[in-house]
Amino acid sequence: MPRTVQVPVLPLTHETFAPFGELLASRDTEPDFTGLMSVGWNAEFRVTGEIHIMTLRSRYSGYRFSMLERHFDVTQTFIPIGSATALVAVAAPTGDRPPDPADVRGFLLDGSAGYVLHRGTWHSLDRYPIRSEASDLVIITGRRTQEDLETHDRPQLELSEQIDYADQFGVTFTFDLSGIASDGG
Repeated sequence: MPRTVQVPVLPLTHETFAPFGELLASRDTEPDFTGLMSVGWNAEFRVTGEIHIMTLRSRYSGYRFSMLERHFDVTQTFIPIGSATALVAVAAPTGDRPPDPADVRGFLLDGSAGYVLHRGTWHSLDRYPIRSEASDLVIITGRRTQEDLETHDRPQLELSEQIDYADQFGVTFTFDLSGIASDGG
C-alpha cells in the first residue's frame, strides 16, 4: 500500500547540516583568511574533471516528491540568489543502498546561506519554493556529472544514482512544514 513520509524540516545551521555537507555562511570560528577589511572561511569543494557552473530556477509545484539522487565524483554546491525561500531534502551517504525514508531531512533555504553536499549525499532533484515565486540558485558541479544527467536515462547513469521511491518502495515524501513560520521565514 502506498504511503507518504513526512520529512522534518530542520533549521539550516552549520551543526544540523554537517552530516550532509557544509553550510556556506559566515561562522563563529576563526577565519581561514584575513584581509584588510574582510575575513573568509574555506569551503570544501571537490570534483573529478572540469567544473560546470549554471543557474537553476525552481518553480512552485507543491511539496510532494519521490526521487532522490546522489553523485559520485563531485561535492555539488548550491548558492541561492534572491530571497525566495525554498526547501531541499537530503539524506546522508549510505554506501551501496538507498537511505531509509525515515532518514530523509529537509532544510529551509532562506537566501542567507548556500551549501556544499558531501560526495554521495542523497538529495531531492529539485528545491521546492515555499510560495508561488520561483527560487533561483547557482550550482557548481562537475561537467561530466551534468552531461551524464542530461544524456542518460536513470538506469544508465554512470556518475550519479537516482532512486524513485514511489516506483521501488511505494513511498512518496512531503515536507512537514509545522516548524516553519507561516510567512515562510
